[in-house]
Amino acid sequence: MSEELALLTQRTVDTIEHLQETADQTLERLLVANQLLCDTFLHDGKVLVCGHGPSAASAQLLCSYLLHRYAMDRPALPAINLSNNSALISQIGVETGINDIFAKPIQALAQTHDLLVVFNHGARAGSLVQAIQAAHNRGLSVLAFSCQTSEDVVSLLTPDDLEIAVPAAGSMAIEAHIMLVHRLCELVDRTIFGSED
Repeated sequence: MSEELALLTQRTVDTIEHLQETADQTLERLLVANQLLCDTFLHDGKVLVCGHGPSAASAQLLCSYLLHRYAMDRPALPAINLSNNSALISQIGVETGINDIFAKPIQALAQTHDLLVVFNHGARAGSLVQAIQAAHNRGLSVLAFSCQTSEDVVSLLTPDDLEIAVPAAGSMAIEAHIMLVHRLCELVDRTIFGSED
């Protein structure tokens, strides 16, 4: 076996083991997250989603599954990705500060029964901190997909919020978050629309 293949094999094994550890620690909390999302949709609320840096891709993935579909054909569910408006993010970042890039849209768009979902894979989470504060100011609960270095984010959560923490940071946390997004979207579909089986 070549050195490169051995490295790839070991990294893949590490990922599988990490995803199993994540499942062991988080799946029960994912049931609560499913209830949060379903309650939001069933009360005519919407989900506002954000993630900074590479976690913006996790936010985009969740929104695409909710707005279009995960695995079954069904009506669209209302979700807004706050991470993908590059013109708005650039303007806010330049004119008022990078930490306001999610907070300002939340102040404008959030309504009663909405839910904020944040993805945090590492440190430097000022934009997520501001987003959570803005959400709380508007009376929203927060679902936080966090990691081992999410102290700033987690310190703001209230008893009405839910944290799903994965046992890693960086790219390993992102991989775990994506796995959890898949399971969560499957649960939401089954809870609201039933099984296609």
